[in-house]
Amino acid sequence: MSFLLDPPLLAASGAVTGAALPDGRPQQIAGAVTVGAFIGGSLALYMNVPQIVNRWPLFGSRSGREFMITSGIARINERKITKAQHAGALSLFALYPLWFELGRRVVKR
Repeated sequence: MSFLLDPPLLAASGAVTGAALPDGRPQQIAGAVTVGAFIGGSLALYMNVPQIVNRWPLFGSRSGREFMITSGIARINERKITKAQHAGALSLFALYPLWFELGRRVVKR
């Protein structure tokens, strides 16, 4: 999960949910579970949770935070990230429900 990969994955999940489930409560529950899983997994990566620490090299990153920010495309020095940069990165989590909803609405048109 990363800030570059998550939006299209969330939109695709929303589209599948919108196409496969009836409107109303079933889609709301599926959306909450899906977005919650994405946020939980992504926060664990961003916080470098020790239980998943050995997974970063699979994605070409040195840490979960590096993977979340750059998707393994570039290297960052985590010790030089400012509070404003952390706030900016973490604010992207607020968009996760919107990406899911975008996918759901596209399929409903």
